[in-house]
Amino acid sequence: MTELPSRLVTLVVHEPRGVLPVLEVEVPWWQEAGPVVSAASRRFGCDVTILRLLYAEGPFPGGEVAYLVDAPEIDPSLLSPWPHQLSHDAQRAPYATSEGVAELLAWAEDEMAANGIVAEGSPVQDRSWNLAATWRYQTSDGLLWLKATPAFLTNEADVLPVLGSTGLVSQLIAGRPGATLMRHVEGTDGYDLSGEDFESAVDVLIELQGAADGSELLDPAEGLGPLHLHLDDLDVVESLFSLQERWDSLLVPEQRVVLSALIDEAADRLDVAGQVRPTLVHGDFHGGNLRLRPGHRPVLLDWGDSFIGNPLFDVDSLRSYEVPDAERLERFWLDRLASRTSGSIDEAWGALRPIA
Repeated sequence: MTELPSRLVTLVVHEPRGVLPVLEVEVPWWQEAGPVVSAASRRFGCDVTILRLLYAEGPFPGGEVAYLVDAPEIDPSLLSPWPHQLSHDAQRAPYATSEGVAELLAWAEDEMAANGIVAEGSPVQDRSWNLAATWRYQTSDGLLWLKATPAFLTNEADVLPVLGSTGLVSQLIAGRPGATLMRHVEGTDGYDLSGEDFESAVDVLIELQGAADGSELLDPAEGLGPLHLHLDDLDVVESLFSLQERWDSLLVPEQRVVLSALIDEAADRLDVAGQVRPTLVHGDFHGGNLRLRPGHRPVLLDWGDSFIGNPLFDVDSLRSYEVPDAERLERFWLDRLASRTSGSIDEAWGALRPIA
């Protein structure tokens, strides 16, 4: 196994503004906040909260990275001047700002109090990156997780209440757009899951889709359910046009031809694929979003990318994530989904796969 490089971490304190001496952190992954927080506590004798990544140099993972942090109890004598400006971006996630973190933690603690849960000590930051920030709370009710997400990953708080009774998703204590407070799920992450585990996870997803069918998630016409969960054919075609517009300058001529043809064919392809009834789509189905539990069925995590649409979109994850034995598992998955179509599941998948 190749040994991964460590991170050389620079912490820029937000207020009072200044920079701390460089830390070496063995865990190389830039989003892993926990090891940085622990190293800073040992080295500088105070708690820090990572707000966001400021810059990174060198190959990912590892290399030289700098984070903006809050450190209210820092000894100012440890700080050197920071000569650069901090940019403001209107689209920055709230959890990447001091005010946003303070408000988020206050919300979580208010929700715990409303549910009769007492926090035991301060929250421990676990991750922070462009897709999420997470904290752990030890409480009178066990280990809880607080997760914050940016504006484009806000669907989990709508989905989990509908699926919660199945025992196959995280148990939600409180949620709002962009934030969830959930109970810990025992088990291990499924990054190296076997083919048998993957089949079990597919069956879990299909059962969860059955639980969503007929729920408020799938009945927006009656004024029920969050409309932002619904992905229709027009959204898909507009996304293809956006893809072409954003990346055209980087495409070679052959890729431009393929993408243009796909856009021309999209409406017809979506019509063929539409013989498969819509349901809840996970949107990011891979082993890292599974908790494997010996003797129990997997729990399917992280519904921020979910939407109501064609369930075949999830099948493409087999190749997106280079799952071993993908061809056999694809056949297994398609056979499981066959009951959702009025025609041929293979015809529908053949039409949708290039778009997926």
